[in-house]
Amino acid sequence: MLFLAALTLVSNLQWHTDLEEAKRAALREGKPILSLRLLGNLDEELSCANSRFYRTVVYTDPLVAQYLREHFILHWQSVRPAPKITIDFGDGRKITTTVTGNSIHYILAPDGHVLDAIPGLYTPQAFLAALTEGRTPSSAQPRASAASPNPTALAATKLTGSKAVIERNTLNSLTLYQDNSLMAFERADEVEISDESLAVIKAKTRPKSEKEFAEMIALLKSTLAADTKINETQLRPVIRQWIASGITNVDQLNEKVYSELFLTPSSDPWLGLLPNAYTGLENDGVTTSSTAPVDKSARRLSHAPAGSSRSRR
Repeated sequence: MLFLAALTLVSNLQWHTDLEEAKRAALREGKPILSLRLLGNLDEELSCANSRFYRTVVYTDPLVAQYLREHFILHWQSVRPAPKITIDFGDGRKITTTVTGNSIHYILAPDGHVLDAIPGLYTPQAFLAALTEGRTPSSAQPRASAASPNPTALAATKLTGSKAVIERNTLNSLTLYQDNSLMAFERADEVEISDESLAVIKAKTRPKSEKEFAEMIALLKSTLAADTKINETQLRPVIRQWIASGITNVDQLNEKVYSELFLTPSSDPWLGLLPNAYTGLENDGVTTSSTAPVDKSARRLSHAPAGSSRSRR
């Protein structure tokens, strides 16, 4: 929590967690709302990967932070908890991370209807450009070149750069995942990360040599470029088509985005992480509590016993 408090001082952004309160503020100040939907909570360390990248790389960029403060009322809302995994090496060392999840920013009119959307992760420069463009209501109209994504593109939505490097590698025996087809969407040397953001990244990362840190930043730039390209060219045009077709209720649109584009529908309580395969584990390794959703149609599970409306970032 100390680190999250430090981020507040860097970006100085005020976030609403009550959409109705955000709408009242938007009407008062004559500004649109930027509504972030994510897995987990924005003010918690282990929110979904994309939201963590926004916290440390994008919102900390001075130009982005200033534009957000001056032109938007900010709001965030959790879609569902972010799945987490802990790897215990048995000698006191553990690795804890998330294993799936995605986020999306909606640009809303003061009355709450959707004007535009920015899915997934963008570079700071591309995010700023998308914010500027999205404040114009007509911007959500699909462009002539926009087309529905093909199956290959849809399959890639869960394997964009940032998520592949920090989530898929955990599920693949901690082997660093680098797919050149994903990393080559845009030139990484065109991605700029501010000195302020680099300082935040360095403070949060375990100690590294200068060479290791430079290599990590180079990989980060590649993943940011990869995510930006696929989100801007494949996902955003589809969402804009949905908005243009009349889906401007943010909750209805968000359900469609998470189901059809992010491939993590609310109908699947396991987010695709519980395959129907024999594991050799008692109850397939599943434990449940009284508050956890149980998908009884998928398999029989054991019957073991089972704040403020405003935050700062």
